[in-house]
Amino acid sequence: TSYGTLRAIQEEKIPQTYISDRQLARGELDGHAVIVLPNAQSLPTGAGAHLRQFVEAGGGLVVLGETSLYDGAGQRRDDFELSDLLGVHYRGRLANETELPTLVGDLRAGVDSPNRTPLKFIKLGEHPLYAGDPVIRAARSVYAVSAYRRGMPEDYAFVYPDAVCKVEADAAAGTEVAAWEETQDPGVRHPFATVRKLGKGRVVYLAANLGLQYC
Repeated sequence: TSYGTLRAIQEEKIPQTYISDRQLARGELDGHAVIVLPNAQSLPTGAGAHLRQFVEAGGGLVVLGETSLYDGAGQRRDDFELSDLLGVHYRGRLANETELPTLVGDLRAGVDSPNRTPLKFIKLGEHPLYAGDPVIRAARSVYAVSAYRRGMPEDYAFVYPDAVCKVEADAAAGTEVAAWEETQDPGVRHPFATVRKLGKGRVVYLAANLGLQYC
């Protein structure tokens, strides 16, 4: 997953370097404008406090998927260790499959035919996080795969085929939701991308390990 995230950054021709666990534990973060944690499930002791100082001083932090959800022994926590910094709380995972409406033809024929897909359909609004980005705004996934059936939502911006964390955004902490998943549970909106301003910096959380899409 780190490789996939690195590849995505390199494709955008953004200068990058690697931060070791030792550097993170010691708070040796000077000289970095933005730190990306690509599904870093377990973090070294003390990392959370150093990352908070980094953000409050004006740094940017991008966190993906299950970062900080596990302890050093590999045991899953009830919530992210960085939940107070991210401004989001872990509530499990979205279902592996999205149940789409039954096809009109099947309804008329009285056929009970499941219309499911492993895709999660993500909707964007006009959040400043991406509103001016021509690549993101122009992205409209077609995902024409013969194994999937027709009847997918028409107003989504893009799809994601792998695991997505179910999270709750902490409005009291000033967390804003920039993108939603709204298809799995009718009438329920699941945050997919959140933004929180903290001090002079900003934290962006993405509820999926997007690096997998670049491997």
